[in-house]
Amino acid sequence: MGNHATSIHVCNGRCFPDGCASESEQLLVDDEVRGVLQWPEAAVGARVMLDCPCSPASAVIQASRVCGGDFTSGGRWVVEPACQLDALAWDLCSAQVGMS
Repeated sequence: MGNHATSIHVCNGRCFPDGCASESEQLLVDDEVRGVLQWPEAAVGARVMLDCPCSPASAVIQASRVCGGDFTSGGRWVVEPACQLDALAWDLCSAQVGMS
């Protein structure tokens, strides 16, 4: 099967018509949670950038999302692949920064 990175999106239940609600995204590698991104509320059309957990200090890896939709049907996150590190990269990074 190899290393396969996916994510699970959990809406925090707060929705509003002119933007996207805050949302938690679990970063998974081979079905193991390796980190969590907390996306903030955003207006329709806004792009949000977050630093990935366990990014190397010399080259920060960022994840981004756009709050899509419109003011009639409401906002919804356009989900893009985030923090695409394989299992070995997560293990090495976690060991360097004392994470588990």
